[in-house]
Amino acid sequence: FGASQTSSTRCGRGPGGGGATFLPTVSPHDNSNVITVCDMTGAYITYDAGEHWREFNLKTRVDAVAFDPVDGNTVYAGSSGLFRSTDKGRTWRLVFPDPARVTGEELMRDEAGHLYRSDDNWPGGEVHGIAIDPADPAILHICVLRRYGDGALAVYSSMDGGLSWAESAPLAGKKLHKLAIDTSSPAGQRRLIAFTDEAITLVQPGCGEAERIGLPQGVDVVVNGGCSMDPASGSLVIFLLAPSSWEGRRFHSGIYRSADFGQRWEELAGGLDDDLHGPDNGQCRRFRNIGVTGSDCRTVWVDVWRDPFEFFQNPQPEMNYLGIMKS
Repeated sequence: FGASQTSSTRCGRGPGGGGATFLPTVSPHDNSNVITVCDMTGAYITYDAGEHWREFNLKTRVDAVAFDPVDGNTVYAGSSGLFRSTDKGRTWRLVFPDPARVTGEELMRDEAGHLYRSDDNWPGGEVHGIAIDPADPAILHICVLRRYGDGALAVYSSMDGGLSWAESAPLAGKKLHKLAIDTSSPAGQRRLIAFTDEAITLVQPGCGEAERIGLPQGVDVVVNGGCSMDPASGSLVIFLLAPSSWEGRRFHSGIYRSADFGQRWEELAGGLDDDLHGPDNGQCRRFRNIGVTGSDCRTVWVDVWRDPFEFFQNPQPEMNYLGIMKS
């Protein structure tokens, strides 16, 4: 759906119907070039801001999309393997596992589940996150949910554009929310930040080191997260989304930020409960996702989960999307 800068009117701008669409990803080179994916295995791409869409299929559901930060023609997608397109999504080629090393394919479940078997070090599973180094796009990182062996999440890295891969670190949890690059770390020694349902983990590719970042007191579930640069200090700011709650008459938004890698957390709640009437009637605003721009931590977006039993009134007139709040 789309909305203008001055109106809250929304209109359909893309595919719908059976299943739902997720991961709307906009090219940093051309904001008319957008990819969105469906949980019923199809993926869709537009080159004219949604006037026309083309469907493509990468074996099964796509769980990750990333545009190359330098080359506007190159885009990656993660499904039962890592795929790359060098012509703006018109054609795709399998990168990992190495297509020459694939020994078999397995179909499973009732929604076109698919797995590759190979004799390289592909772990077998689905790619749930992609991060590309903005200083050197040949350095690629992916998070794989392994379907063979331990069934865990793990980060794999390539320093040569996907020709070879090595496991960087396993991750705690069963669901990846986000895989991001710490752009405050020096080029050539980039750290990764992985947000899963159980933890925030700082990963140092190449040496197998992984360190869990401390969560705010009382928080043991990560709903979502993100990171962005502070333009004033040049430091990285980490944002965390945890379940919201009431403590007596005090509303806890579950939205936190830290400028020192989890040593201290600041809860952000200003204005998020202005239209709520307290815990007595069961109201508790539930946030699902948090979005930040990579270069400026001063702008933050959160979206709100709504159901028939929750009343939401947009308290800020400049917010043009019902259910989305901006700071």
